[in-house]
Amino acid sequence: MPKFPDNFREARALRRHHRERLKATRRFYWARGAGPRSDKTLGMALSTPAPCSCTLCGNPRRHFGETTLQELRADEALRRDFES
Repeated sequence: MPKFPDNFREARALRRHHRERLKATRRFYWARGAGPRSDKTLGMALSTPAPCSCTLCGNPRRHFGETTLQELRADEALRRDFES
């Protein structure tokens, strides 16, 4: 029998908890919250929240050469820390 860490059951339970929590939240993703959702589509939304990589859903750096909002915020915080 393989050797597992002492808390592997707790880790598995936590992963299952988060998977169910994300399923409950992401059933409204992709503008399909009103109708029934298949398990396959819900699983896809669980693992990859963005439905595609078009210019609206994809990374702005790849499509337009712009920095993301998270990068802008990080740059601003770094600039503020550097100035003070």
